[in-house]
Amino acid sequence: MEIEQLAEHLGARVHGLTLDDSLTDSQFADLHRAFLDHLVLVVPEQHLRPHQQLKLARQFGEPEPPHPLFPAHPDEPQVTVIENDADSPPENDTWHSDVTWRRTPPLGSILQAQVMPATGGNTRWSSMYAIYDALTDEDKTRFESMRGLHSIETFAGSLNDSEDGGRVREALSKHPPVEHPMIRTHPETGRRGLFVNEGFTTHIADIDTGESERILSRLWKMVDDRQFRVEVEWSPGTVVIWDNRCTQHFAAADYYPEHRRMHRVTIIGDEPRMVAH
Repeated sequence: MEIEQLAEHLGARVHGLTLDDSLTDSQFADLHRAFLDHLVLVVPEQHLRPHQQLKLARQFGEPEPPHPLFPAHPDEPQVTVIENDADSPPENDTWHSDVTWRRTPPLGSILQAQVMPATGGNTRWSSMYAIYDALTDEDKTRFESMRGLHSIETFAGSLNDSEDGGRVREALSKHPPVEHPMIRTHPETGRRGLFVNEGFTTHIADIDTGESERILSRLWKMVDDRQFRVEVEWSPGTVVIWDNRCTQHFAAADYYPEHRRMHRVTIIGDEPRMVAH
């Protein structure tokens, strides 16, 4: 296995590795170390079947149950199908970490390209370690005691909701808004990272609304800064494995109305915590 670093703060392309049933324990140990070191791993030309994608995910941890709003693969319900075309415009073109509206957001995700448009449809990732490191000492100290409120209600009115809003209301009854620390300590590396995102963080708890909006707006600009990012160009069969605890991602919608289909498995994580130095 060879690792090719793609950007300064995150991202690596993995060469010489097959992710199907032949992956050995030793190979997975090397893959997991690269995962913690580089946060986003790109492994081209894999063409995993749904059960193989799930088997790979189980080496990292237990896969999450089916998503309450996105469709599931008919053979493997824990494989989420993210599909867009002329009749289903893309809605993932906002910076976010997956499923932070849960009490225990995912450890990470494994995404495989199935059908790709002729051009466009790249995905960007940004390092929340690097964002935290770039904060002023004053901001770091202040944000340590702050918590962000995350909610699935941001899906209201989207194509994944029903016409009467019932699907999101039902999801909210099972997954009410939850608070997470703004700064999270990674449970495996011990590093700190920003843990609010534009997709699901509605506001900062216990401060004035205007002040919350000013802080979050400033942080969203940092997340989109090129110096903290890596961009992945997909082709059918490309697999990307990323650490959801310390990254955000943005799926460009520049291919619409062409067809794009992805298979995703998310892996159960732990409750975010901020550990004092």
